[in-house]
Amino acid sequence: MSFKIHHLKNHLQADEGNKWHKIKYILIGIVAFVFALVFFMMFAVIVTLPNIDNVRNLVASQSSLILDRNGEVLYAIHGDENRKIVPYSQISPSAAKAVMAIEDDEFYEHHGVDFKAFMLAVCGEFHICNTTRGGSTITQQFVKNAFLSPERSYTRKAKEIILSLQLESRYSKDEIMEMYLNRIPYGANVYGVEVASQTFFGKPAEELTIAESAILAAIPKAPTYYSPYGNNIYVKVDLNEEEILKQDIRSEQELVDFISKGLLGKTYTYGEEEDARDIYIKGRVDFVLERMLDLDYITQEEHDAALAEANAIEFVPFREDITAPHFVMYVRQLLEEKYGKEALEKGGLRITTTLDIEKQKAADEAVDARAETNESQYGVTNAALVSLDPDTGEILAMVGSRDFWNDDIDGKVNVTLRPRLPGSSFKPIAYAAAFLQGYMV
Repeated sequence: MSFKIHHLKNHLQADEGNKWHKIKYILIGIVAFVFALVFFMMFAVIVTLPNIDNVRNLVASQSSLILDRNGEVLYAIHGDENRKIVPYSQISPSAAKAVMAIEDDEFYEHHGVDFKAFMLAVCGEFHICNTTRGGSTITQQFVKNAFLSPERSYTRKAKEIILSLQLESRYSKDEIMEMYLNRIPYGANVYGVEVASQTFFGKPAEELTIAESAILAAIPKAPTYYSPYGNNIYVKVDLNEEEILKQDIRSEQELVDFISKGLLGKTYTYGEEEDARDIYIKGRVDFVLERMLDLDYITQEEHDAALAEANAIEFVPFREDITAPHFVMYVRQLLEEKYGKEALEKGGLRITTTLDIEKQKAADEAVDARAETNESQYGVTNAALVSLDPDTGEILAMVGSRDFWNDDIDGKVNVTLRPRLPGSSFKPIAYAAAFLQGYMV
Protein backbone atom coordinates (compact mmCIF):
# COMPACT_ATOMS: atom_id res chain seq x y z
CA MET A 1 0.00 0.00 0.00
CA SER A 2 2.81 2.37 0.90
CA PHE A 3 4.47 1.59 -2.44
CA LYS A 4 1.31 2.56 -4.34
CA ILE A 5 0.96 5.80 -2.35
CA HIS A 6 4.61 6.66 -2.95
CA HIS A 7 4.27 5.84 -6.66
CA LEU A 8 1.12 7.98 -6.91
CA LYS A 9 2.89 10.86 -5.14
CA ASN A 10 5.80 10.67 -7.59
CA HIS A 11 3.34 10.59 -10.48
CA LEU A 12 1.53 13.70 -9.21
CA GLN A 13 4.82 15.51 -8.66
CA ALA A 14 5.86 14.66 -12.23
CA ASP A 15 2.55 15.96 -13.58
CA GLU A 16 2.96 19.12 -11.50
CA GLY A 17 6.46 19.61 -12.85
CA ASN A 18 5.30 19.09 -16.44
CA LYS A 19 2.50 21.59 -15.92
CA TRP A 20 4.87 24.28 -14.63
CA HIS A 21 7.25 23.54 -17.51
CA LYS A 22 4.39 24.14 -19.94
CA ILE A 23 3.37 27.37 -18.14
CA LYS A 24 6.99 28.53 -18.17
CA TYR A 25 7.28 27.93 -21.91
CA ILE A 26 3.96 29.70 -22.50
CA LEU A 27 5.11 32.71 -20.46
CA ILE A 28 8.42 32.78 -22.32
CA GLY A 29 6.52 32.65 -25.60
CA ILE A 30 4.23 35.51 -24.54
CA VAL A 31 7.17 37.67 -23.42
CA ALA A 32 9.03 36.91 -26.66
CA PHE A 33 5.93 37.80 -28.68
CA VAL A 34 5.50 41.08 -26.80
CA PHE A 35 9.16 41.99 -27.29
CA ALA A 36 8.92 41.13 -30.99
CA LEU A 37 5.75 43.17 -31.34
CA VAL A 38 7.32 46.16 -29.58
CA PHE A 39 10.46 45.80 -31.72
CA PHE A 40 8.52 45.77 -34.99
CA MET A 41 6.32 48.66 -33.82
CA MET A 42 9.37 50.73 -32.89
CA PHE A 43 11.02 49.82 -36.20
CA ALA A 44 7.87 50.88 -38.07
CA VAL A 45 7.80 54.13 -36.08
CA ILE A 46 11.48 54.93 -36.61
CA VAL A 47 11.55 54.33 -40.37
CA THR A 48 8.54 56.63 -40.85
CA LEU A 49 9.84 59.48 -38.72
CA PRO A 50 9.95 62.86 -40.51
CA ASN A 51 13.28 64.60 -40.99
CA ILE A 52 13.83 67.40 -38.48
CA ASP A 53 17.00 68.75 -40.13
CA ASN A 54 15.05 71.57 -41.81
CA VAL A 55 12.89 72.36 -38.82
CA ARG A 56 13.45 76.11 -39.19
CA ASN A 57 12.15 76.05 -42.76
CA LEU A 58 8.96 74.16 -42.16
CA VAL A 59 6.30 74.70 -44.79
CA ALA A 60 3.18 76.15 -43.22
CA SER A 61 0.26 73.79 -42.92
CA GLN A 62 -2.50 73.71 -45.51
CA SER A 63 -5.46 75.97 -44.88
CA SER A 64 -8.88 74.61 -44.02
CA LEU A 65 -11.82 76.22 -45.80
CA ILE A 66 -15.34 76.85 -44.52
CA LEU A 67 -17.70 76.87 -47.51
CA ASP A 68 -21.36 77.63 -48.08
CA ARG A 69 -23.69 74.93 -49.41
CA ASN A 70 -22.70 75.72 -53.01
CA GLY A 71 -18.94 75.71 -52.46
CA GLU A 72 -18.44 79.46 -52.02
CA VAL A 73 -15.61 80.25 -49.58
CA LEU A 74 -16.80 81.90 -46.38
CA TYR A 75 -13.53 81.76 -44.45
CA ALA A 76 -10.01 80.33 -44.73
CA ILE A 77 -8.51 79.01 -41.52
CA HIS A 78 -4.74 79.35 -41.09
CA GLY A 79 -3.39 81.76 -43.66
CA ASP A 80 0.40 81.95 -44.15
CA GLU A 81 0.29 85.74 -44.30
CA ASN A 82 -0.53 85.80 -40.58
CA ARG A 83 2.74 84.19 -39.49
CA LYS A 84 5.99 86.11 -38.93
CA ILE A 85 9.18 84.56 -37.56
CA VAL A 86 11.28 86.63 -35.17
CA PRO A 87 14.47 85.67 -33.28
CA TYR A 88 14.28 84.83 -29.60
CA SER A 89 16.15 88.05 -28.78
CA GLN A 90 13.18 90.01 -30.17
CA ILE A 91 10.62 88.32 -27.90
CA SER A 92 9.93 89.67 -24.43
CA PRO A 93 11.29 87.32 -21.69
CA SER A 94 7.91 87.53 -19.96
CA ALA A 95 6.28 85.80 -22.97
CA ALA A 96 8.40 82.68 -22.47
CA LYS A 97 7.92 82.75 -18.69
CA ALA A 98 4.14 82.98 -19.03
CA VAL A 99 4.08 80.03 -21.45
CA MET A 100 6.30 77.91 -19.19
CA ALA A 101 4.17 78.78 -16.15
CA ILE A 102 0.98 77.41 -17.68
CA GLU A 103 2.36 74.74 -20.04
CA ASP A 104 5.70 73.34 -18.86
CA ASP A 105 7.41 74.83 -15.79
CA GLU A 106 10.25 72.26 -16.01
CA PHE A 107 11.11 73.10 -19.62
CA TYR A 108 14.74 73.90 -18.85
CA GLU A 109 15.18 70.79 -16.66
CA HIS A 110 13.91 67.91 -18.82
CA HIS A 111 15.36 66.57 -22.07
CA GLY A 112 12.25 66.89 -24.20
CA VAL A 113 9.98 64.45 -22.36
CA ASP A 114 8.78 64.72 -18.77
CA PHE A 115 8.54 60.98 -18.07
CA LYS A 116 6.98 61.50 -14.64
CA ALA A 117 4.18 63.61 -16.12
CA PHE A 118 3.91 61.15 -19.03
CA MET A 119 3.41 58.18 -16.68
CA LEU A 120 0.78 60.12 -14.72
CA ALA A 121 -1.02 60.89 -17.98
CA VAL A 122 -0.90 57.18 -18.99
CA CYS A 123 -2.15 56.25 -15.53
CA GLY A 124 -5.09 58.59 -15.95
CA GLU A 125 -5.74 57.44 -19.53
CA PHE A 126 -6.22 53.84 -18.38
CA HIS A 127 -8.17 54.92 -15.26
CA ILE A 128 -5.55 53.36 -13.00
CA CYS A 129 -5.20 56.54 -11.00
CA ASN A 130 -7.24 59.72 -10.65
CA THR A 131 -5.30 62.41 -12.47
CA THR A 132 -6.07 64.89 -15.23
CA ARG A 133 -2.50 66.12 -15.69
CA GLY A 134 -1.26 66.30 -19.26
CA GLY A 135 2.00 64.65 -20.23
CA SER A 136 3.18 66.87 -23.12
CA THR A 137 6.14 69.21 -22.74
CA ILE A 138 6.62 72.38 -24.80
CA THR A 139 9.02 70.41 -27.00
CA GLN A 140 6.41 67.70 -27.58
CA GLN A 141 3.74 70.28 -28.36
CA PHE A 142 6.00 71.89 -30.94
CA VAL A 143 6.84 68.51 -32.50
CA LYS A 144 3.18 67.55 -32.63
CA ASN A 145 2.17 70.80 -34.31
CA ALA A 146 5.15 71.01 -36.67
CA PHE A 147 5.66 67.43 -37.85
CA LEU A 148 2.78 65.12 -37.00
CA SER A 149 -0.88 64.68 -37.85
CA PRO A 150 -3.56 65.49 -35.27
CA GLU A 151 -4.63 61.83 -34.91
CA ARG A 152 -4.72 60.38 -31.40
CA SER A 153 -2.86 57.06 -31.46
CA TYR A 154 -0.08 55.28 -29.61
CA THR A 155 2.04 55.26 -32.78
CA ARG A 156 1.80 59.03 -33.11
CA LYS A 157 2.66 59.44 -29.43
CA ALA A 158 5.74 57.23 -29.88
CA LYS A 159 6.85 59.36 -32.82
CA GLU A 160 6.26 62.50 -30.77
CA ILE A 161 8.50 61.24 -27.95
CA ILE A 162 11.33 60.09 -30.26
CA LEU A 163 11.28 63.33 -32.26
CA SER A 164 11.24 65.40 -29.06
CA LEU A 165 14.35 63.63 -27.82
CA GLN A 166 16.02 64.15 -31.22
CA LEU A 167 15.08 67.83 -31.25
CA GLU A 168 16.49 68.38 -27.77
CA SER A 169 19.77 66.74 -28.80
CA ARG A 170 20.22 69.09 -31.78
CA TYR A 171 18.91 72.42 -30.57
CA SER A 172 19.31 74.49 -27.43
CA LYS A 173 16.39 75.21 -25.11
CA ASP A 174 16.25 78.84 -26.26
CA GLU A 175 16.12 77.73 -29.91
CA ILE A 176 13.25 75.32 -29.19
CA MET A 177 11.38 78.00 -27.25
CA GLU A 178 11.90 80.40 -30.16
CA MET A 179 10.47 77.87 -32.63
CA TYR A 180 7.52 77.14 -30.35
CA LEU A 181 6.63 80.80 -29.79
CA ASN A 182 6.86 81.51 -33.52
CA ARG A 183 4.36 78.80 -34.45
CA ILE A 184 1.86 78.72 -31.62
CA PRO A 185 -1.78 79.38 -32.71
CA TYR A 186 -3.74 82.27 -31.20
CA GLY A 187 -7.01 81.92 -33.13
CA ALA A 188 -8.49 84.03 -35.92
CA ASN A 189 -5.69 82.92 -38.29
CA VAL A 190 -3.08 84.49 -36.01
CA TYR A 191 0.06 82.35 -35.64
CA GLY A 192 3.20 83.18 -33.69
CA VAL A 193 3.85 85.58 -30.84
CA GLU A 194 4.92 88.46 -33.11
CA VAL A 195 1.74 88.52 -35.18
CA ALA A 196 -0.38 87.97 -32.06
CA SER A 197 1.30 90.90 -30.31
CA GLN A 198 0.83 93.19 -33.31
CA THR A 199 -2.76 92.04 -33.84
CA PHE A 200 -4.02 92.22 -30.26
CA PHE A 201 -1.87 95.00 -28.77
CA GLY A 202 -0.44 96.92 -31.74
CA LYS A 203 3.18 96.44 -30.66
CA PRO A 204 6.12 94.09 -31.40
CA ALA A 205 6.65 91.00 -29.25
CA GLU A 206 9.81 92.42 -27.66
CA GLU A 207 7.67 95.12 -25.98
CA LEU A 208 5.12 92.76 -24.40
CA THR A 209 4.32 93.49 -20.76
CA ILE A 210 3.76 90.80 -18.13
CA ALA A 211 -0.01 91.27 -18.45
CA GLU A 212 0.05 91.01 -22.25
CA SER A 213 2.33 87.96 -22.06
CA ALA A 214 -0.09 86.28 -19.65
CA ILE A 215 -2.98 86.99 -22.02
CA LEU A 216 -1.10 85.42 -24.94
CA ALA A 217 -0.17 82.38 -22.83
CA ALA A 218 -3.82 81.90 -21.85
CA ILE A 219 -5.21 81.78 -25.39
CA PRO A 220 -3.66 78.69 -27.12
CA LYS A 221 -5.46 76.13 -24.94
CA ALA A 222 -8.63 76.95 -26.93
CA PRO A 223 -7.80 79.73 -29.43
CA THR A 224 -11.31 80.19 -30.78
CA TYR A 225 -12.97 80.06 -27.38
CA TYR A 226 -10.51 82.42 -25.67
CA SER A 227 -10.05 84.75 -28.65
CA PRO A 228 -10.06 88.46 -27.69
CA TYR A 229 -12.45 88.89 -30.61
CA GLY A 230 -14.91 86.20 -29.53
CA ASN A 231 -17.75 85.82 -27.05
CA ASN A 232 -15.65 84.72 -24.08
CA ILE A 233 -13.35 87.65 -23.32
CA TYR A 234 -14.75 87.78 -19.77
CA VAL A 235 -16.02 85.08 -17.44
CA LYS A 236 -19.79 84.92 -17.16
CA VAL A 237 -22.12 84.07 -14.30
CA ASP A 238 -25.02 81.86 -15.37
CA LEU A 239 -27.24 82.65 -12.39
CA ASN A 240 -29.58 85.61 -12.20
CA GLU A 241 -29.20 88.38 -9.62
CA GLU A 242 -32.45 87.53 -7.85
CA GLU A 243 -31.26 84.00 -7.10
CA ILE A 244 -27.81 85.22 -6.01
CA LEU A 245 -29.36 87.63 -3.52
CA LYS A 246 -31.88 85.02 -2.34
CA GLN A 247 -29.10 82.52 -1.61
CA ASP A 248 -26.94 85.29 -0.09
CA ILE A 249 -24.00 84.37 -2.33
CA ARG A 250 -20.95 86.54 -1.64
CA SER A 251 -17.93 84.74 -3.13
CA GLU A 252 -16.65 83.10 -6.29
CA GLN A 253 -16.47 79.71 -4.55
CA GLU A 254 -20.23 79.73 -4.00
CA LEU A 255 -20.77 80.39 -7.73
CA VAL A 256 -18.37 77.75 -9.03
CA ASP A 257 -21.15 75.64 -10.60
CA PHE A 258 -22.60 78.65 -12.42
CA ILE A 259 -19.48 80.12 -14.04
CA SER A 260 -18.70 80.03 -17.77
CA LYS A 261 -14.96 80.25 -18.38
CA GLY A 262 -13.48 83.37 -19.96
CA LEU A 263 -10.13 84.87 -20.90
CA LEU A 264 -10.23 87.71 -18.36
CA GLY A 265 -11.68 88.00 -14.89
CA LYS A 266 -14.52 90.36 -14.07
CA THR A 267 -16.15 91.96 -11.02
CA TYR A 268 -19.95 91.57 -10.82
CA THR A 269 -22.01 93.80 -8.54
CA TYR A 270 -25.26 92.48 -7.03
CA GLY A 271 -27.78 94.27 -4.84
CA GLU A 272 -28.25 97.97 -4.23
CA GLU A 273 -26.79 100.56 -1.88
CA GLU A 274 -25.97 99.16 1.60
CA ASP A 275 -26.57 95.53 0.59
CA ALA A 276 -24.53 95.72 -2.61
CA ARG A 277 -21.76 93.15 -2.92
CA ASP A 278 -18.91 92.88 -5.42
CA ILE A 279 -17.87 89.38 -6.49
CA TYR A 280 -14.72 88.98 -8.56
CA ILE A 281 -14.66 85.94 -10.85
CA LYS A 282 -11.24 84.77 -12.07
CA GLY A 283 -10.48 84.30 -15.76
CA ARG A 284 -7.82 82.09 -17.33
CA VAL A 285 -5.32 84.97 -17.27
CA ASP A 286 -5.67 85.06 -13.47
CA PHE A 287 -4.43 81.48 -13.27
CA VAL A 288 -1.47 82.21 -15.56
CA LEU A 289 -0.40 85.13 -13.37
CA GLU A 290 -0.94 83.13 -10.17
CA ARG A 291 1.23 80.35 -11.56
CA MET A 292 3.95 82.85 -12.52
CA LEU A 293 3.85 84.17 -8.96
CA ASP A 294 4.02 80.67 -7.43
CA LEU A 295 7.10 79.89 -9.53
CA ASP A 296 8.77 83.18 -8.52
CA TYR A 297 8.81 84.39 -12.13
CA ILE A 298 7.22 87.64 -10.90
CA THR A 299 6.85 89.43 -7.57
CA GLN A 300 3.59 90.06 -5.74
CA GLU A 301 3.71 93.71 -6.83
CA GLU A 302 4.24 92.71 -10.47
CA HIS A 303 1.37 90.21 -10.20
CA ASP A 304 -1.06 92.80 -8.82
CA ALA A 305 -0.08 95.42 -11.40
CA ALA A 306 -0.30 92.91 -14.27
CA LEU A 307 -3.73 91.68 -13.17
CA ALA A 308 -5.08 95.24 -13.02
CA GLU A 309 -3.58 95.98 -16.44
CA ALA A 310 -5.00 92.80 -18.00
CA ASN A 311 -8.54 93.36 -16.74
CA ALA A 312 -8.54 96.94 -18.03
CA ILE A 313 -6.92 96.19 -21.37
CA GLU A 314 -8.37 97.40 -24.66
CA PHE A 315 -7.57 95.16 -27.60
CA VAL A 316 -6.74 96.65 -30.99
CA PRO A 317 -9.83 96.45 -33.26
CA PHE A 318 -9.41 93.65 -35.74
CA ARG A 319 -11.14 93.04 -39.03
CA GLU A 320 -10.93 90.10 -41.38
CA ASP A 321 -12.47 89.39 -44.73
CA ILE A 322 -15.16 87.02 -43.47
CA THR A 323 -18.53 86.32 -45.03
CA ALA A 324 -21.21 85.64 -42.41
CA PRO A 325 -18.75 86.12 -39.51
CA HIS A 326 -21.10 85.05 -36.71
CA PHE A 327 -21.99 81.85 -38.53
CA VAL A 328 -18.35 81.13 -39.41
CA MET A 329 -17.19 81.56 -35.79
CA TYR A 330 -20.08 79.39 -34.60
CA VAL A 331 -19.12 76.61 -37.03
CA ARG A 332 -15.43 76.95 -36.21
CA GLN A 333 -16.03 76.59 -32.47
CA LEU A 334 -18.20 73.50 -33.01
CA LEU A 335 -15.51 71.90 -35.21
CA GLU A 336 -12.75 72.76 -32.75
CA GLU A 337 -14.68 71.23 -29.87
CA LYS A 338 -15.34 68.01 -31.81
CA TYR A 339 -12.11 67.45 -33.75
CA GLY A 340 -9.55 69.60 -31.94
CA LYS A 341 -7.81 72.77 -33.07
CA GLU A 342 -4.90 70.90 -34.73
CA ALA A 343 -7.16 69.06 -37.18
CA LEU A 344 -8.99 72.26 -38.00
CA GLU A 345 -5.94 74.48 -38.39
CA LYS A 346 -3.56 72.03 -40.04
CA GLY A 347 -5.70 69.42 -41.78
CA GLY A 348 -6.48 71.22 -45.05
CA LEU A 349 -10.17 70.43 -44.50
CA ARG A 350 -13.00 71.55 -46.76
CA ILE A 351 -16.03 72.11 -44.56
CA THR A 352 -19.29 72.45 -46.50
CA THR A 353 -21.98 74.10 -44.39
CA THR A 354 -25.72 74.60 -44.81
CA LEU A 355 -25.46 78.37 -45.32
CA ASP A 356 -26.69 79.84 -48.61
CA ILE A 357 -24.55 82.87 -49.43
CA GLU A 358 -27.32 84.56 -51.46
CA LYS A 359 -29.78 84.23 -48.58
CA GLN A 360 -27.05 85.51 -46.25
CA LYS A 361 -26.70 88.65 -48.37
CA ALA A 362 -30.47 89.16 -48.24
CA ALA A 363 -30.43 88.71 -44.46
CA ASP A 364 -27.62 91.26 -44.07
CA GLU A 365 -29.52 93.75 -46.22
CA ALA A 366 -32.74 93.19 -44.22
CA VAL A 367 -31.00 93.92 -40.92
CA ASP A 368 -29.22 96.97 -42.35
CA ALA A 369 -32.43 98.34 -43.87
CA ARG A 370 -34.21 98.55 -40.51
CA ALA A 371 -31.25 99.26 -38.22
CA GLU A 372 -31.31 103.07 -38.22
CA THR A 373 -35.13 103.27 -38.05
CA ASN A 374 -35.27 100.85 -35.12
CA GLU A 375 -32.64 102.86 -33.27
CA SER A 376 -34.20 106.28 -33.87
CA GLN A 377 -37.84 105.26 -33.25
CA TYR A 378 -37.48 102.55 -30.61
CA GLY A 379 -34.00 103.02 -29.13
CA VAL A 380 -32.95 99.56 -30.29
CA THR A 381 -29.20 99.56 -31.01
CA ASN A 382 -28.80 95.97 -32.15
CA ALA A 383 -30.55 93.43 -34.35
CA ALA A 384 -30.17 89.79 -35.35
CA LEU A 385 -31.69 87.37 -37.83
CA VAL A 386 -31.48 83.63 -38.39
CA SER A 387 -33.13 81.81 -41.29
CA LEU A 388 -33.82 78.08 -41.00
CA ASP A 389 -35.15 75.46 -43.37
CA PRO A 390 -38.36 74.39 -41.55
CA ASP A 391 -38.13 70.83 -42.92
CA THR A 392 -34.51 70.09 -41.96
CA GLY A 393 -33.57 72.73 -39.40
CA GLU A 394 -30.58 73.74 -41.54
CA ILE A 395 -29.26 77.26 -41.03
CA LEU A 396 -29.53 79.12 -44.33
CA ALA A 397 -28.51 82.57 -43.07
CA MET A 398 -27.30 83.96 -39.76
CA VAL A 399 -26.79 87.59 -38.80
CA GLY A 400 -25.69 87.55 -35.17
CA SER A 401 -25.69 91.34 -34.70
CA ARG A 402 -26.15 94.61 -36.56
CA ASP A 403 -22.36 94.95 -37.05
CA PHE A 404 -19.87 92.20 -36.14
CA TRP A 405 -17.06 94.78 -35.91
CA ASN A 406 -18.87 97.31 -33.71
CA ASP A 407 -17.77 96.78 -30.11
CA ASP A 408 -20.05 99.56 -28.85
CA ILE A 409 -23.01 97.22 -29.33
CA ASP A 410 -21.05 94.03 -28.48
CA GLY A 411 -21.17 93.22 -32.17
CA LYS A 412 -19.16 90.01 -31.90
CA VAL A 413 -21.72 88.49 -29.55
CA ASN A 414 -23.99 86.20 -31.56
CA VAL A 415 -27.43 87.26 -30.35
CA THR A 416 -29.10 84.41 -32.25
CA LEU A 417 -27.38 81.91 -29.94
CA ARG A 418 -27.85 83.74 -26.65
CA PRO A 419 -30.80 82.92 -24.36
CA ARG A 420 -33.57 85.50 -24.80
CA LEU A 421 -36.95 86.05 -23.18
CA PRO A 422 -39.54 84.64 -25.63
CA GLY A 423 -42.14 87.37 -25.02
CA SER A 424 -45.25 87.20 -27.20
CA SER A 425 -43.57 84.77 -29.60
CA PHE A 426 -44.43 82.02 -27.12
CA LYS A 427 -48.20 82.68 -27.26
CA PRO A 428 -48.91 80.35 -30.23
CA ILE A 429 -47.31 77.48 -28.33
CA ALA A 430 -49.36 78.23 -25.23
CA TYR A 431 -52.56 78.52 -27.29
CA ALA A 432 -51.80 75.29 -29.13
CA ALA A 433 -51.37 73.46 -25.82
CA ALA A 434 -54.68 74.90 -24.60
CA PHE A 435 -56.51 73.84 -27.78
CA LEU A 436 -55.14 70.30 -27.39
CA GLN A 437 -56.63 70.24 -23.90
CA GLY A 438 -60.05 71.25 -25.28
CA TYR A 439 -59.99 74.92 -24.26
CA MET A 440 -61.64 77.39 -26.63
CA VAL A 441 -60.84 81.08 -26.92
